[in-house]
Amino acid sequence: MQFSNNIKRTYTVKGIFSVKNTQVDQMAFITKKEMESILKVHNLASEILVKIDNIGEEDIYINEIKNLGLQNEDIKRWDELMGFTSSASSSFTMISVILGVIGTIVAGVTIFIIIFVSVVNKRKQIGILKAIGMKENTIIFSFVIQALFYGIVGIILGASVILFILRPLFIANPLDFPVGWVSLKVTFNIIRISNISLLLASLVGGFFPAYRGARESILKSIWE
Repeated sequence: MQFSNNIKRTYTVKGIFSVKNTQVDQMAFITKKEMESILKVHNLASEILVKIDNIGEEDIYINEIKNLGLQNEDIKRWDELMGFTSSASSSFTMISVILGVIGTIVAGVTIFIIIFVSVVNKRKQIGILKAIGMKENTIIFSFVIQALFYGIVGIILGASVILFILRPLFIANPLDFPVGWVSLKVTFNIIRISNISLLLASLVGGFFPAYRGARESILKSIWE
């Protein structure tokens, strides 16, 4: 191997790695001591890579590094340096968003059907309750609470399956794609957004059939 200062060294290959990134796979690693002896430097680096625990918090760490006084250094996010890999990651993110939207719509429609069937089956009860003086808002509220209950149960079951079954499974057996190994990305922000979306879908899906059933006339509810 010939270095930038024309020094040549012969090495024995100890292992070969592959991360399915052309730039990285072309690299060779040597010890720090060997590098310093060749380049005649000590305690210097041309590039520093920082690994963080949670993806999505890159800007937070970049600001912290700049607050240490490193204002003139070229500090970039990982996706700004990865080229094609960054584009592939953006594509997966877009697919995830689309699937999330579709899942939320399906959840809202499912809860709408459940509450609608419940309202239809309880038409006479609703008519009797209104006849004895119960307000429409109270009836609507009861069905909305029922819909929210279904949503909360769905959140608990879904989060349990993802965190304790699917996530460990994908970590142990990532998908082998041409651009790299793909695992299941689960962050607090994703879980929070998904939970809020499901609760809103439950609220909307439960409100409309309940509102329609509560607004129906007393005689029509009881006798039909």
